[in-house]
Amino acid sequence: MGRAARGVDVGALLTAAEERGVTFVKGTDFLLEGGASTLRMAYSGVRTDQIEEGVTRIADALRSLRVGAN
Repeated sequence: MGRAARGVDVGALLTAAEERGVTFVKGTDFLLEGGASTLRMAYSGVRTDQIEEGVTRIADALRSLRVGAN
């Protein structure tokens, strides 16, 4: 399970990522307690270049949240 940057609203990140054509599962969907700053990404069914593109899109989604926070 990956950890988002401290203070990132993973729900908002999910929305921003989906607007960019990628998705993940919030960590809270896997844990009874905690997991608010974690996420899971499945990548075994895609090509390597698609993984890189997906990570780029999630990074862009994260940057968009930071811009809105300023």
